[in-house]
Amino acid sequence: MSYQHIDQPVKSSKVFFCLLSLIILLGASLRYAYYHSLASDPLPTLSSASNIFDQYRFMQLAKEILAHNWLGKELTRYSPTYAYFIALIFKLGDLDIYQVFLTQLIIGTGMPFIFYKTAALLFKNNQIGLIAALIAALYSPFIFYEGTLLRASLIAYLNILSCYFILAAFKKTSSLYFLFSGLSLGLSLILRPNILPIFLIPYIFFISKGSRDKMIHTSFMLIGILLVILPLSLRNSLLGRPVLVSSQGPSTFWIGNTPDASGIGLWRSPLRNQLAQEAQGSALKTLTIFTRKIFYHPSRYFEIYTRKFIMYFNAYEIPGNLSYDQFRENHPPLRWAVFRFEHIIPFALLGLILCWRRFPFISLIYIYFSVLCLSIILFHIQGRYR
Repeated sequence: MSYQHIDQPVKSSKVFFCLLSLIILLGASLRYAYYHSLASDPLPTLSSASNIFDQYRFMQLAKEILAHNWLGKELTRYSPTYAYFIALIFKLGDLDIYQVFLTQLIIGTGMPFIFYKTAALLFKNNQIGLIAALIAALYSPFIFYEGTLLRASLIAYLNILSCYFILAAFKKTSSLYFLFSGLSLGLSLILRPNILPIFLIPYIFFISKGSRDKMIHTSFMLIGILLVILPLSLRNSLLGRPVLVSSQGPSTFWIGNTPDASGIGLWRSPLRNQLAQEAQGSALKTLTIFTRKIFYHPSRYFEIYTRKFIMYFNAYEIPGNLSYDQFRENHPPLRWAVFRFEHIIPFALLGLILCWRRFPFISLIYIYFSVLCLSIILFHIQGRYR
């Protein structure tokens, strides 16, 4: 299946260019206002100074990287990539977390353009692209997470960028775009591991025409991913442990999967530590123990996963540390950004149903949506992971 056999998106006219520019300017204005509003809030600074928050871990590792060397001095259970991102910003400027916020907000300012291009390519319609850009520019949780010392916004944007490059690769029949997609997906993976490549690479293989294209397209995608992941793997090996990206997965899994877990937010259960120690960081042992627990507590796990599924699609932004609802109450720009999860998800689900087989590459969206949903529901539900 190829874009050569379907109608091409209409080229942007001056009207479309002006409308898209206005949308991006609107999103930039909201982000500028939110950045200045954050200056009066002590919570971002306090969260980076308290060891109960993820922000503190990223901040401390960034400082260690700057103080010692760019290799770091020890291996952490979680991926150090976001800490390297912070350290780079600090190196280029001052040791000020608001410079990180500003960088992320600037990145967020440009993302409506990527949403526009992705939707226009996918649906062969520039008007739909403009709607996607408007939602991205005015999506309040995007702005909130861009203004935190967390990796959530970067991961979301890298995933959509990888999707755009796959669509562009088929439209332009250029293998280079598959390389760009692999690079984008690789960056997302080293920020927080996911299983998207397991599904995307076979998808590209089967949808490409001809044996030669199948091999070239999948190879370029894989090369892009490996070019990003292997330096981190080498760094981990030099520090004494040959871990591909991070070793946090098996331990984190038990936050939402002990028989007494709620599956929602951070559940501090003594059983979690016991099961994590029994699994010894092994994915295979984790799976074996989890299967055994399901066998002994089937009704309990049915209840846990039903709750996870419902809460994943719930309007509430479940906080992991900082509360979106609290920030929205205290910062008007988050209220001026009119779109929230509850406004988007019903139409997204309806669109997935109505678009079935109507567009050549809609199956790509099903893969992204299903895999990312599953990867969150399998662990535990937090608003920032959506």
